Amino acid sequence: MNKTKHNLFQNLALKITAFAFSAILWLIVTNINDPITTRTFTNMKVTLRNTNLITDNGDVYTILDNTDVVPTVTVRGVRSVVETLSEDDIVCYANVEDLTSLNTVEIRYYTLHSSSSIDSIRGSIDNVRLQVEKRLARTLTLETRTNGEVAQEYQIGSVTPDQNQVRVAGPESIVSRVTSAVASVEVGGASANISTYADIKLYDSEGAEVPTAGLTMNITSVKVSVSVLPVSGSLISATVSGVPADGYLLTGEITVSPESVELAGRSSVLETIRSIDIPASELDVTDLTETLVKTINIKQYLPEGVYIATESGFDGNVTVTVGIEESAVIKLQADFSDITLDQVPDGYSAEITSVSDGTGVYTAGSGATQFVYEITGLARNLQGLGMEDLKPVLNVSALADLTKADLTGSYEGVPVLALPENVSVRNTVTVRVQLENLSTLPEESTPEEPLPAEQDSP
Repeated sequence: MNKTKHNLFQNLALKITAFAFSAILWLIVTNINDPITTRTFTNMKVTLRNTNLITDNGDVYTILDNTDVVPTVTVRGVRSVVETLSEDDIVCYANVEDLTSLNTVEIRYYTLHSSSSIDSIRGSIDNVRLQVEKRLARTLTLETRTNGEVAQEYQIGSVTPDQNQVRVAGPESIVSRVTSAVASVEVGGASANISTYADIKLYDSEGAEVPTAGLTMNITSVKVSVSVLPVSGSLISATVSGVPADGYLLTGEITVSPESVELAGRSSVLETIRSIDIPASELDVTDLTETLVKTINIKQYLPEGVYIATESGFDGNVTVTVGIEESAVIKLQADFSDITLDQVPDGYSAEITSVSDGTGVYTAGSGATQFVYEITGLARNLQGLGMEDLKPVLNVSALADLTKADLTGSYEGVPVLALPENVSVRNTVTVRVQLENLSTLPEESTPEEPLPAEQDSP
């Protein structure tokens, strides 16, 4: 046995040298036939494993700085193997079981094929960095917006989404920023209704968009219907009810500001609108002693399906002014001769026998045939008014019973005056007329002509 051991170690240095030379020779031959080479793969995705260890606790994670993508992975091995590798053969993964207190997870690399021929696989980054925090969920009312301008003489009517709520869940730091969910529709140049799908975007309180990466939403898009309505103009009219206080009159001036409005709605409805009418019940002037000024919102008087055009900038409030002024009174002296007796029945004569003006009775033949008309109205309407303007007329036939055989008798009536607008008679003037049948009147005697004087005979 000692002899065997002695033979094993005999010429040991020579044997080691021979072995080393053989190995070197083998490497030289191998490298000549199938040399060692390297190959680089870019932007390799890292797979996270066992992420449920985070989510099962009610937490969520966010990958920071895009560290789940390795910029470069370098593979070193024999050329015959390395050159056949594809990206699908390279596995990059990080096991959440290895999560450190700094919320980092080591990235590990391997190949699916010929791993024995691979010397090494190295990545340009070593860890995936995570942000782990509590999960937060919120439900938001979905808002709708339109972008662009519709065609001229059209406006947006209604914007209606199929769903009106969005549920958002994810990292507390992100979800807590979200204050609104918005679906926007492009309407540029539209002159007809629009129905389309719109993506839902999230915004913070300052109007900045919140990225949805790392968030889950019950819906990410929604169908939105936009009504596009034609626009046309319409006048606004108003009427009043009631009577002002004693001694006051309506001036007849009713102004509405603005006096017209741009309306939007279906063409078939707009064509039927002549004006927007404010009812008299809104403008009651009963017992008022000064001009009425009232603000009224006309939206309540628009037909169903008709809206105020938004581009007009009009909120629907109009100012209505109803003129009221103190009345004036003038007294006009009149005579029997100022009254025209009209429609006297055929075969009869008519004569005024007396006139009463409320303060006295004046009779024919007494020499007092003058009476007074008290005229009231707006001062500007009474200026320069005279009896020649009033032209009192009494319709005699309207007083008598024309079915009677003989209409002879005394009749009483009130003459009609030609009064200007907003002018009235304050007192009642009553005229008594005597009708006489012309056929029963005695004929007037005609004086006989004197006979010619007899001449003396020569």
